[in-house]
Amino acid sequence: MRYTVRLLLALLMMNVAVLHGQSFEGVVTMNISTSPEKIIMLTIKGDITMMEMQVDSAQHIKLIKDRAAETSTILRSNEEMKYGYRSRTLYGEDQHIPTINAAAHQLEMTVTEEEKYINHFRCVKALLHSPKAQAEAWITKETGLHLSGCFPNFLGEGADPDLYALRELADQEGLIMYYKESLVSGIAETVIEVTAQEKEITLDAFAIDPGYLVLDEEGIKRLYQQAQSDPLKKIQWEEFRQIFGNK
Repeated sequence: MRYTVRLLLALLMMNVAVLHGQSFEGVVTMNISTSPEKIIMLTIKGDITMMEMQVDSAQHIKLIKDRAAETSTILRSNEEMKYGYRSRTLYGEDQHIPTINAAAHQLEMTVTEEEKYINHFRCVKALLHSPKAQAEAWITKETGLHLSGCFPNFLGEGADPDLYALRELADQEGLIMYYKESLVSGIAETVIEVTAQEKEITLDAFAIDPGYLVLDEEGIKRLYQQAQSDPLKKIQWEEFRQIFGNK
């Protein structure tokens, strides 16, 4: 049986990180569902990155990180409601540090001589295994990126420890473009597929739709105070709370 991995989307949105100083400029997508609307897309240009995700037919989420301005802006829309929250916290800036000792966990990875091009990037095939799990990965070094840097939850929230360990080992080699894993004792396979397209991205791609009401901490406080006496502000406050909750 074959399954396509499903990750914790909400957590991913708060933890996305990209290797600072990388030279890749373009778009990276990760297929986490058989449905096209579940594909998560990361747009990269210099110190600005944007994670974009369609949760369902009505909900859309963007996370724009601007390292030069040291801000993170989360945009959420649900049908006609469009609100944003801007923070001075650059979520997920700490790079992932491997936690697994390969030798102690009897992990082995063999980088084979097999090569193929995926999205114009030269990839090599790696075979990984432990006493309890096995995996196949196609990895490229040409982008200067790592999958955990683009999509931190690739490593898995609550994943089997052996599967987590193999993912972490493969992730150190470069950007994983294709990954297939399974437990030795099971028949189910998890398949992760990534596409990367290097191209020039204009700053217009990161522009915020003027239809969004974007608030920072002070803006939230003002809106709450205004909502006590202004019916229109009360509607906006209730909508903001409906979309963001406690952020």
